[in-house]
Amino acid sequence: MATLDLNLPAGLPPEGVTANFENPPNNNALAWGVLLLCQVISTVCLVLRGYARVFLLRKFSAEEGKYKTQARALWFFLIGTNTSSFYLARIIEVPGFFVHQWNVLLRDVIPMNYVSQPQLSVFEHCYSSLSGFFDSCFSFDEENY
Repeated sequence: MATLDLNLPAGLPPEGVTANFENPPNNNALAWGVLLLCQVISTVCLVLRGYARVFLLRKFSAEEGKYKTQARALWFFLIGTNTSSFYLARIIEVPGFFVHQWNVLLRDVIPMNYVSQPQLSVFEHCYSSLSGFFDSCFSFDEENY
C-alpha cells in the first residue's frame, strides 16, 4: 500500500518561486478584521431590534407564541453564526487566510478540511432549519406596524 508524504507542499510553486513553510505571507489581519466586524454588526443589529421592540414599541409580549417562535429563531441563528465564526478563527491559526497553496504543507491541509466541513455546516443546519420561520416572522412583524 502506498503512503503519502505529508511534508510535501500542497501545490507546486510556479517557476522562480520558493515555497515558504515557516512563515508564509498571509492576510490574517484582514481576516480577523472582517470576522470581528461581521460579529459586531450582527450583534448590534440584534440588540437594536430587541431594544426597539421592547422599549420603543412596547409591543413585546412573551406570552404570544409568534414572539416566542421569533425569539427562538433569532437566538438559534445567532448561535449558528457565532459557532461557525469560532471555527473560521481556527483556520487563521494554521495555515492562515490568503496563503498560496504551495506555501502550505499537506499535513496542514488535512486539519483545515476537518474544520471547514463538519463544523461550518453548523451554520448551514441552523439556517436551513430556520428558513421556514423567517417568512412567518416577517409577516408577523408587518401586522404589528
